[in-house]
Amino acid sequence: MSNPSSPLKVALIGSLPVHPPTCDPAFDLEKCTPEAVTRYERERSPEALAALPLREGASLSLFDVKPLTAQGYRFVKDVGGATRDHRVFKLCCHSFKDEGGRTHDVRDHGGLQTMGNTSEASDSWLEHVASLYGEAAIREVAKVALDRAEAGPRALAPFSLPLGLMAPL
Repeated sequence: MSNPSSPLKVALIGSLPVHPPTCDPAFDLEKCTPEAVTRYERERSPEALAALPLREGASLSLFDVKPLTAQGYRFVKDVGGATRDHRVFKLCCHSFKDEGGRTHDVRDHGGLQTMGNTSEASDSWLEHVASLYGEAAIREVAKVALDRAEAGPRALAPFSLPLGLMAPL
């Protein structure tokens, strides 16, 4: 389990294992098992990510996802849809490394605005990420941050179960 106050390195798994996939193209889809994908979706741990095979010579894009603070959660909790996803992304993801190893930083795309103890990225940052990865990536990163905030530091995975699944009693 990762430290709940540390940023996570998140790879996009999107709609795996359905087709067409919206995951990172570095994943070797012929070798990815549904169990390994589900484990990564639940845990987002480095160990679970390492269990997902990559195509030879390919590199993942990895998003740095900071924990959503209590103040940030209050800011996003009463809105839904794309507005919520955009707010969460702008609060939690301020850099990523693309498949070529290049680091993209919010400071190069509009910077940060401080609100209390929280910093929010500009719309320029959101547009930059969307132009490279699409709205599905923003939605997935936001879901990771929200799941992590809602599950809390004592959760086992540290995330909630994927939608539609229930823990056995």
